Amino acid sequence: MSLDPSEALSETLGTALAAGEPVALVTVSEALGSTPRAAGTAMLVMPDRFAGTIGGGTYEWAGIARARQLLAAGEAEAILRRPLGPETGQCCGGHVTLSIHRADAGTLAALRASEAESAARAPLVMIYGAGHVGRALALALDPLPIRTRIVDERPEEIARVSGAQIGRA
Repeated sequence: MSLDPSEALSETLGTALAAGEPVALVTVSEALGSTPRAAGTAMLVMPDRFAGTIGGGTYEWAGIARARQLLAAGEAEAILRRPLGPETGQCCGGHVTLSIHRADAGTLAALRASEAESAARAPLVMIYGAGHVGRALALALDPLPIRTRIVDERPEEIARVSGAQIGRA
């Protein structure tokens, strides 16, 4: 079972750790050649669900299975190296190394810092006007890895906006 993709991994991790649930962080530590996702891409794995994606396919399922094995065995970390060719059910042709770590409070702090840094580097899209077009555009841009700011002097229109930071002209 996958979790809501719109929730930040740090939110999911914080909730799981607060509940005392074991969690593994699976990170693409090396991506050589053609691979679904770049190095640094991460996902969380719990005994009965996962959040995020490292690119899908059989190598993601192998990463999930190895993370669950790590959690069940009480291990702290593991490495999984996977070629991505026809013999493994992947057609990419590259090679991926996954780093799997049991998550803790330090992992949560590092993940929060990484997410904040990524958000700060994201491009900014300014939308001038919070009317129906501005609202629709802000909502459409919301799932993308960008920051959106909407500027309008009409408080009643600003109140109707979702998916954007709000500014005043």
